[in-house]
Amino acid sequence: MTESGVAVTKLIIPKRGNSWVECEDACCVLPEGAASDLRSEPFTVVVSDGASESTLAREWAQCLVRTMAVGIAEDPAALEGAGLSHGKVLTHVCDEWELWHAGYLKQRTAVGRPPRWFEYPKLSAGAFATTLAVHVNAPGSKHGAAVVARHRRRWLAAALGDSCLFQVRDGRLIRRFPMKTPAAFGNSPSLLGSRDRDWVQTGERTRFTRGYAEDGDELLLMTDALAAYLIDCADEAPGHSFDSIMYSLREFGRTDDESGFEEWVNQQRASGRLRNDDVTFVYIYFAG
Repeated sequence: MTESGVAVTKLIIPKRGNSWVECEDACCVLPEGAASDLRSEPFTVVVSDGASESTLAREWAQCLVRTMAVGIAEDPAALEGAGLSHGKVLTHVCDEWELWHAGYLKQRTAVGRPPRWFEYPKLSAGAFATTLAVHVNAPGSKHGAAVVARHRRRWLAAALGDSCLFQVRDGRLIRRFPMKTPAAFGNSPSLLGSRDRDWVQTGERTRFTRGYAEDGDELLLMTDALAAYLIDCADEAPGHSFDSIMYSLREFGRTDDESGFEEWVNQQRASGRLRNDDVTFVYIYFAG
């Protein structure tokens, strides 16, 4: 690529054996545009992994990424430190969910399928999902009194749960967030609930980070199964596995090859290295 800008590609593959309508991962990129468009403006990416144990996890993840992306695009400061604790962005997310949820219950009743008695406990508990949000500033933007050099972009990120961000420079993994090791992944990650309204407590559970991207850098966002696999490969000596997985991910990201990515994901699942789960992968390349 010789044109200046940033290429952004998102790829989502459902769990093997599940249909697309059963996929509980979700992703939103704003401003919207064709995959791999070169962007010169600031942009926001939000990834979410709905918790299967909760009801309507797929719908909650979809609502969460759309509404949170809009809120962060309008107010990137929400990703600064404990910025989510004031609740403006997350309040809007939960308000949007309550409107959708009320319509969902009304529609079910209208078609003669009101919730059964055994559904009410889970409906009352709400839906749950992990979330990872990243905002990338425009080149040459101000940071405090200083202006960021045009060959660098400042980015901010927040994560609740085990969806991860990685930064790669010159083929080397230089940032892992928020998980650092394969052992950090478990069966009970932190989750954002559709009924959560204690924003101070939510802010305390959320991890925040920031950084700068140089020309040629890559940011990779992914849900937990693929993230755990990447970290596992990165920790192997002498690193050949990481080089191999990065080569594949880079090719799929730069070509927006969804069918090739799905075939590769299924191969990794069959090998036993990649857990069979929904997979979301966002590839961001800073072309310079």
